[in-house]
Amino acid sequence: MQRTAKCFFALVSLMLITTQFGCDPLTRNRYDLLQIDASDKTDVELSFGKPTVRHPNQWIYQRSGKHLNVIVDFDSSGRTTRKQWIDATANEWNDSEPAGDLSTRESIRIRTVR
Repeated sequence: MQRTAKCFFALVSLMLITTQFGCDPLTRNRYDLLQIDASDKTDVELSFGKPTVRHPNQWIYQRSGKHLNVIVDFDSSGRTTRKQWIDATANEWNDSEPAGDLSTRESIRIRTVR
């Protein structure tokens, strides 16, 4: 029993230290794990934490100091329909939706993120 309590205390301490000292959950590996039409809002929040901007069908994560933005779109049932990884420092823009003509809504969204 005492060993279990020590292990539990060690695990909780490690979790607190990890979150306290800034291990940013917004990573490319976690982004790559999100699946279109399979991941939902709960999966996204568990992966990245609370979004910087939360619209009903779109969440935006911003890390201004890293010049990093992640945009995740959802359908009416909360499933992921599109995801974008925009890393200005690495000059990388990964979009799950193929390139093509941008609608007015998408153009506004892109200008807002910059």
